[in-house]
Amino acid sequence: MKLRTFMARIAAADCFVTRYRGTASNRLTSRLSGTGRGVAAHQGANSLGGASVDDAMARAWWNVSFVVCRSLVATLTALTLFAASAIAQQADRPDVRVGDEWQFAVYYTVASGTPNRTWVITSVAAAGVEGTENGEPLRLTRELNVIESPREKSSNPRLLAFPLEVGKRWQYVNDWLFKPKGSQGKSVVDVAVVGYEKITVPAGEFEAFKLTSKETLSGRSPIGSQYAGETIRTYWYAPAARAIVKSVSHNPYLGPTTVELVTFQLRP
Repeated sequence: MKLRTFMARIAAADCFVTRYRGTASNRLTSRLSGTGRGVAAHQGANSLGGASVDDAMARAWWNVSFVVCRSLVATLTALTLFAASAIAQQADRPDVRVGDEWQFAVYYTVASGTPNRTWVITSVAAAGVEGTENGEPLRLTRELNVIESPREKSSNPRLLAFPLEVGKRWQYVNDWLFKPKGSQGKSVVDVAVVGYEKITVPAGEFEAFKLTSKETLSGRSPIGSQYAGETIRTYWYAPAARAIVKSVSHNPYLGPTTVELVTFQLRP
């Protein structure tokens, strides 16, 4: 059902309830007035507060019907709001521009609002996006997944897969290289878009998609040590910022890591 038709039916139902209430009230008033003399004669036998049992039952029936109709209108209204919200809760791939800049605060145990990671976009092409992270080369997919940064390299990163909408799920396999330790391996990642909500970070308040990922990883260090474990990540993508504005991950080897957007500048 189209949203406009749905709203029209709600309005019609509400008008019906209002008309019904007025009609029932008038009928009940007329009935009470017309039976005034009978009420006085029967007060000892079958009256309730000055009205007959029949009149009291009519009043009760009207009250119940009115409540049911109002509940129906409330339900239809709630469904309409949900439908309108669902339409809004979809995000296409961001239109990244040369000159877009984001500054992030990365911290591990003690929260910090001081930016220590800066991304600047320098090139946008069909094959991907290039830029810098703290002045060093940065390569991204068109969906802003990190292919290579000063810290890592990935063969098939897909933490974001547009269009985003609540309920969407996907899985991907990725070969990874962690540059600081020289370790490398493979991971299988399950991602889900679990909500659409407001999120507050140092850069401000955003309407954002909430995503979760579970990464089952395995690998080897340069000295032959084996890696195996799970990384759990929760992150929020805000269309207005063209970026993941917050990420909280738990890695069995690195511990908890939080990344928050502090400032950003987007080209029109």
